[in-house]
Amino acid sequence: MDSGSTQYNLPIFEELLEGIDLDRLESAIRKAVSAHPGLSSRFHVGDKGEMVQELNDDIDLQCIDAEEFDVKGLIEPFDLGKGTCRFRIIRTKAARYLFMDIHHIVADGTSLRILARDIGNAYDGRPLAKEKCIPISKEGTAYDWAFHDSVFGAVEAASFPLRDVYSDAPSKAVKRVEFGTDAERLRRFYKDNGFSRTAYLATAFGYALDCMDPRGRAYFGLLQSGRTEDTSDAVASLAHTVPFTVSFDGSPIADVMKESQRIIEGCRQHDVSMSDFNARYGFSAEAVFAYHKDLRDIEMISGHDSSPKILNEYLSPAPEKIRFEICDNDDRFALLVTYRTDYYTEGMIDSLISIFIRTVDAAFVESGFEDID
Repeated sequence: MDSGSTQYNLPIFEELLEGIDLDRLESAIRKAVSAHPGLSSRFHVGDKGEMVQELNDDIDLQCIDAEEFDVKGLIEPFDLGKGTCRFRIIRTKAARYLFMDIHHIVADGTSLRILARDIGNAYDGRPLAKEKCIPISKEGTAYDWAFHDSVFGAVEAASFPLRDVYSDAPSKAVKRVEFGTDAERLRRFYKDNGFSRTAYLATAFGYALDCMDPRGRAYFGLLQSGRTEDTSDAVASLAHTVPFTVSFDGSPIADVMKESQRIIEGCRQHDVSMSDFNARYGFSAEAVFAYHKDLRDIEMISGHDSSPKILNEYLSPAPEKIRFEICDNDDRFALLVTYRTDYYTEGMIDSLISIFIRTVDAAFVESGFEDID
């Protein structure tokens, strides 16, 4: 299971200040990973085509002495049959650094915070609680497919949005946008109505797609962390892409969001592979949406005043035609849009972004989607 791509890596790089004991740090990393055994997983395909997870005690941790190094060269594709995380403590004449990289299949942004916290706790000599991790061996059952049939069986999905560029030379572009909203009012809206922030934002993205292309019902891939209230303090979260669709049939916004939440929870509970799903229904998820927690407030060692850097700019580009990734920090959102310029013009992408932002900012104050200007 070697994708040859780094698009699902979660790399973090930090310069270590003077006074950090590197031997003690190495020991702390080993203890933290041991406390979260899902991090050192291996994955392979079983006899029936199902994904099988195995836990192992190996930790890919190296201490490196180097005259100089290229941080981009530290990021390599994972062979999931061999492991899902790696750590490097690097010493040069000028400074010392910590690099850690985890595959998104076993972790998300919250995982990085928890892992950093536990490395710090272990460094300070505090005991760590052992996370319970039950390896998965999963294939779609008739019961799982029954749920998907009930949601997607009658959906007439088209490629969203409508292609407006035709070129034989594949190329990609990236747009970054920041915007604000009334964070407290938004939080109260989704908590009072019983759906998640992910459901709110994914529905807003679906509405933007629907506005751009009225040919059918919006369908796209939703990157899910697999995290629930029961696993809110767990590192291992088995992130993966699930199918998602939403119908804008004139129902009140809160009801549409609740239905989105039901679909998200159902797809997580009745997990099937995206390739099997697309083959069954004849779909192609050419757009993908992902919501990430903001990572700017990660602190590893108490009192260690430095800011870990997320190395997203060095990752392989996503294969989808359009990929919306959004993270938040209280009342601010940061949106990263990657798109194929041989499919879509910048103007079309700007319109999609504009509708999405208006929807995020207005859906919690309007009664119906038709009221959003």
